[in-house]
Amino acid sequence: MVEPATQPLGKPIRKKNVALYFSSVCGRAGGAEKQLILLSQNLSSTGHNVHIITWDNCDDLPFYKIPENIFWHKLGTHSCRFNKFVRLLRLIKTLRQHKIKTLIGFVVANNKVVILSALLSNAQLIAAERNGPSLYNIKYSFIGRWMCYLSLLFCKQVILQFESFRTGYPKFLHKKIRIIRNPIFAQRSQALPGASHKNNHQMLFVGRLDPIQKQPKMLLNAFISLSEIFPDWRLKIIGDGEARNCLIRCASESKVSDRISILPSRLDVSRLYLEADLFVIPSLWEGCPNSLTEAMAHGLPAIGFDVDGVNELIEHKKTGWIVSDMTEDELALSLQDAMSNKEQLAKMGRAAKARALAQNEKMIYHQWHRLISKQ
Repeated sequence: MVEPATQPLGKPIRKKNVALYFSSVCGRAGGAEKQLILLSQNLSSTGHNVHIITWDNCDDLPFYKIPENIFWHKLGTHSCRFNKFVRLLRLIKTLRQHKIKTLIGFVVANNKVVILSALLSNAQLIAAERNGPSLYNIKYSFIGRWMCYLSLLFCKQVILQFESFRTGYPKFLHKKIRIIRNPIFAQRSQALPGASHKNNHQMLFVGRLDPIQKQPKMLLNAFISLSEIFPDWRLKIIGDGEARNCLIRCASESKVSDRISILPSRLDVSRLYLEADLFVIPSLWEGCPNSLTEAMAHGLPAIGFDVDGVNELIEHKKTGWIVSDMTEDELALSLQDAMSNKEQLAKMGRAAKARALAQNEKMIYHQWHRLISKQ
């Protein structure tokens, strides 16, 4: 569920034609997709003419609902033989036709089509990076990494989510960088981690089932290794992706298949957070992970590795556990620590909620409005 738009602080801002780009908003419950729609909704609520531009096909449907007052341009070119050239022409036409002056591009580093289209359409491009800088070292070669960095020179601004991310980029980009975190919304209800009245306790994972970045199988294996020691614990994995079939097979082959649930993405995630006792995010890297911030806002302690994004949100032994070594055994040790002491789950859950809600969503959206007003 996408939360209501929040009005910005201060004086009314001059109306502009603003577009937000992402490759697709269909088929999956991704964090970038959700943040793009939240931002577009907020900008529209303050009077801007807001457009969403994707490469989705005309009959595709979004996972998160897009408000009717936002123009969604589905430039579908997935099956086109001359894909990049056709995309370039279609995007330029769309930007010019609707007189877009500000284009906010989600994950556009080294995206030549989007960068060139903005330049040829006289639109100011704001690059909204959605990942921590360690992504470039993990996924790209030396040449590929520097092509990404150099491409960001053509952007007016580069948006990162934490100040610590700045040092992961070359110094020649630092003047372009602005820090704007993801908004976190206060929740009416709160989870009760470790509550004594519960017959069973639940460990929760919510996210894309990506075997490389999200590493859900590592969590599954760690849980199975501890299942005999903690018979009152259950594991629930929520999400879609290429690791799904492997997870289902491994769960079914284990001796505790009746205590493991692997369910598809859903909109009613708030209920899942409220039912859980512990949130686990075993990612190799993150940006500002929506699922983690939402879990914390619901009052859940969390466990994750010492990686970009995760180590900015979890305070070790205060709001959860940071696992320093990225191994299955080390993850299992931290899980064991958490599962052994239910009183500390409750204490850390309260601290996690307070830390998450320290970021006011009104101030965050106000930063976006100020940035756009200067373009």
